[in-house]
Amino acid sequence: MKNDKNIFVETFPIVWIYTFIGTLLLWIIVNQAWGLSFLLGSVVSLMMMSVLYRSNNKFFAMSQEERESKTSRQYAFKYIGQYMLRYMFYAIVLIVATQSDGLEVLGVAIGLFSFKICLYFNQFVLHRGDKND
Repeated sequence: MKNDKNIFVETFPIVWIYTFIGTLLLWIIVNQAWGLSFLLGSVVSLMMMSVLYRSNNKFFAMSQEERESKTSRQYAFKYIGQYMLRYMFYAIVLIVATQSDGLEVLGVAIGLFSFKICLYFNQFVLHRGDKND
């Protein structure tokens, strides 16, 4: 029986495998630019999901009283700020890819979705029979 936190954590090694295989295949089948682009997007995706995981872990490690005080407007603005920072970082990576001659924007964009793709694969294929109580 798996909970969502374990599935999220289990997804990180799956993404690394997916990234390695995807980069290698794109490098060999298409060209070096596609392989590097996918690698960049996938690594950025992993990095941002790691930041999200750590910030959520800090929040849930707090006591109930601390959590209730942190759910004030101040914490909401901090959470929204982190969320916007993540998406601005994604936008910056995509803008850099458009300005670079050695990167393919579509390859970077596909790489940015790598964590989501692997998370859904992990959730719906690998843990299809698990039940959450």
